[in-house]
Amino acid sequence: MGYVYNSLGNYDKAIECFRKALELYPDYEAAKKGLALAQAML
Repeated sequence: MGYVYNSLGNYDKAIECFRKALELYPDYEAAKKGLALAQAML
């Protein structure tokens, strides 16, 4: 979901999704990269 929000330009919602994913799966590399990408876009 985070990548979908990123592609739509909704970076705040993307960050929220990536953070939730990392709460559940702290080692999830795709969520870490997506979070960094979304934060860089703000």
